Amino acid sequence: MDLPSLALILQGALSPNPEERKAAEHSLNQFQYTPQHLVRLLQIIVDNNCDLSVRQVASIHFKNFIAKNWAPHEPNEQQKISQVDKDMVRDHILVFVAQVPPLLRVQLGECLKTIIHADYPEQWPHLLDWVKHNLQDQQVYGALFVLRILSRKY
Repeated sequence: MDLPSLALILQGALSPNPEERKAAEHSLNQFQYTPQHLVRLLQIIVDNNCDLSVRQVASIHFKNFIAKNWAPHEPNEQQKISQVDKDMVRDHILVFVAQVPPLLRVQLGECLKTIIHADYPEQWPHLLDWVKHNLQDQQVYGALFVLRILSRKY
């Protein structure tokens, strides 16, 4: 699904019309396991040209999907998010966390917490290097935000 179509579905999820809202939610559920879905949601979250309410719906859907599907809950459960999508999310979420409005940052922070608890340090060994680099490059807010989440793990 392309970005404009996804943004339109997210807009429909905000509709006061219950039938339109249900149809939008059904569409979101139908496409949630397709490749690149998480990446597209992240693109909408950080798109300043999108309406803030659409970005907020995208961030909530993004957070809920990551919380439910990032790491399998059962040992034999199949991975629902492709490794390529996970890598893309890990590579980009760090940059975006400091750029989005506080309303959206809260949702991305919850996503980071879930990802850090599941993936750090084994699948995300360069996370601490990213924090260190951004502290030295005067990108302090994002680095401290991530460091706070990371420190809570331990």
